[in-house]
Amino acid sequence: MRVELGSGLSDPSVRRPASLFPASSRPRRPLRNIGLVARGERARDLCLETVLDISKAVGRLPCCIDLHENPPNLSDRLDADVVLVSRRLGEPVSERHRRAGDAILRSRAPVLFVPWTARTRMTGGRAVIAWDGSPSAVAALCSAAPLLCVTREILIVDVQLEEAGIDVDQAAKFISDLPGDRHLDVAAQWLESPAALMQAALFTRADYFVMGGVGRWSALPEILYGDCDSSFLRTPVPLLLGH
Repeated sequence: MRVELGSGLSDPSVRRPASLFPASSRPRRPLRNIGLVARGERARDLCLETVLDISKAVGRLPCCIDLHENPPNLSDRLDADVVLVSRRLGEPVSERHRRAGDAILRSRAPVLFVPWTARTRMTGGRAVIAWDGSPSAVAALCSAAPLLCVTREILIVDVQLEEAGIDVDQAAKFISDLPGDRHLDVAAQWLESPAALMQAALFTRADYFVMGGVGRWSALPEILYGDCDSSFLRTPVPLLLGH
């Protein structure tokens, strides 16, 4: 379907349907602080390029916090609206990385995985959303709202096994009510494994992929702590994970 919603980028926290998602899952403020978990110059450069791209969506340059060099302690509060993670395939999990990962899980901040590929494109282009109807998927969609406002094409892939979660039509309405002009499609597809999910991201020519981080596929622990066997770490497509 074609969605016409005016022009310009405004605060994505406004114009929300009041009863669409649980209140705890709605975005409370635009992106201000971005955490970085990146080891080495190449990983940091990829993350910083992505931050500059994201700044086009939010209309300002967020503050960056290096969580790898200065990982939070157990008692510290992680003040980050989103955390960018970049890891090489097979890169061992250091003690600093594990402390940062544990802090991310405690804070429930969304994670954007930036793979070691060519330049990441997070504004304009095409986004694909894997919708399983879980609270984790809701959190991912809410976290992606600033980016979705400036994305030209969005495809929601309904991957629910049964009608036990939030219906995909509600996710589509959430996106339709965002500011901006975009083309929105919805499709149903059975994806039985993480490998199939990542193949779908490539097949649909996604510039970035949005999904729940601790829902059906438990992608977030794989991104934070996984090894070379992880399909998620092998993907060339950026992944925005909510939890």
